[in-house]
Amino acid sequence: MGGHYNSPVIRTETEELFRAAGGPIFRRAARLLDDEGAAARATLPLFVRMTVHGRGVARAGAEARWTWIYRAVTAYCLQRLGDDQRLGGAGAGGPASPTGRDLARLDEVARAAVVLSVVDGLGEGEIAEVLGIEAADVARKLAAAGAGGAAGAGAAAGGAASAGDGHPSALALDRDPVGTAAHVAGCARCRERATVEERRQTLFEREIAPAAVARVVGAVAGERARLHTGPRWARLAWLAGATLGAAALALLVARPHRPAPGAAPYVGTKGASRARAAGIEISFRRGEELRAIDPAVVLRPGDRLQFRVRAEGPRFLALRAGDRVIFPAVGVQAALVRPGQALDADYVVAPGAAGQRSGKLAIVGLFADHPFPLDRAPGPDVEVAAARIAVAE
Repeated sequence: MGGHYNSPVIRTETEELFRAAGGPIFRRAARLLDDEGAAARATLPLFVRMTVHGRGVARAGAEARWTWIYRAVTAYCLQRLGDDQRLGGAGAGGPASPTGRDLARLDEVARAAVVLSVVDGLGEGEIAEVLGIEAADVARKLAAAGAGGAAGAGAAAGGAASAGDGHPSALALDRDPVGTAAHVAGCARCRERATVEERRQTLFEREIAPAAVARVVGAVAGERARLHTGPRWARLAWLAGATLGAAALALLVARPHRPAPGAAPYVGTKGASRARAAGIEISFRRGEELRAIDPAVVLRPGDRLQFRVRAEGPRFLALRAGDRVIFPAVGVQAALVRPGQALDADYVVAPGAAGQRSGKLAIVGLFADHPFPLDRAPGPDVEVAAARIAVAE
C-alpha cells in the first residue's frame, strides 16, 4: 500500500517517529480527555496529521513538537467535548474549568486560549506561541471570555498549575523536564502530575505502541500516497473560483450599503432559499469605513475582510483564501458555527497574499453537518460556496 511510501526504510522511520512522538500525543490527549482509552484512539489520527501535514514538526525538537501537540490536541478534544464535560476532568481546574456548554459560546481561538489558561496554566505569552497569535490578542480573548463567565475570568485555575502562581505551566513541564526538575522535586502537586505522566508514558511504550505501530505505518503511507495522487487544495480552490459562472457553485450578491436583516452580501449554494441556505456574508473595512462587498468593489492593499455566518442552524465550517485556511485559525477539523456568528477570521488584503492571483481573490467556504478534516478535499456531503473578488494590483 502506498508504493514507495511503504518501503522498509520509510516504515522504520515512521515506527521510530511514532515511538518518539506518539507518547507525548497520547499523554496530552489523556490529560485533556481524562480517558486513556479515548486518548489511545485519538493518537493515531493525530500522529498521522503531525507526520504528513505538520511541515516537519514530527522531526523537530521537543519545543516545536510540544507547541504543535498542545495546539492540535486541544482543538481535537474541544471538538469532542460534551455540553456538561470539562476538559481535564473534575480535577483539572476544578469548578473554574468551563464546561463544553460554556465554551460553545466562544469562537475557536478563545476556546483554545481558555483551556490553555485554565486547565494548563499557560501564561499569555505561552498561549500566543501555541496558537500563533499576538499576546495582546490572547489577553483580549481571555478578558472577553471572563466577562461572559465562560472562563471563570480565565485566571483561577483551581487544581491546575496557573500562570503567576509560582508553578511552571503544563507546557513548561512537558517540554523542559530538565529545567523544571528542581521545582518538581520540591513541589508535591507538580510531582504528582509528573508521576501520572510517567505512568502514561510507560503505558504507551509497553502496551499502546506495540499494538498500534503496524496500523500507524499503514495509515501514514496511505495518507502520503493519497496526497501525492489526489487533488491539491490550491487547484481545487481556484477551480471553484474559475468556474463560478459556468458551474454556479456559489453566488456573490450585491446589496445596499445598509442591508435589511437577512439580505446582506452573501456567498452560498445555488438555488437555496436565502433564509435557509448555509452561506457567508462578506464585508470589508477600509480605514474607518465598513462596506458591503458588491460586484463593483475592487479591494485595495490594507482592506480587511470580515465574515458572518448565514445558516438555518449550527453547521461545521472551513473557510479558505486560496489554499490557506483562514477559519478555523487553529485545529485540524472544521469548526462548529451558528447562524449570525461573526467569524474570527479577518483577512487583510496584501500584495502576494494567499488566495490572490491575477487581480482576483478567491474565497471558498465549506459547510457540512459533521466535522471534516481541513487537510483533505471535501467529500460529496460537504457544500462548497465560492466567490472571486477583484483586487487592485
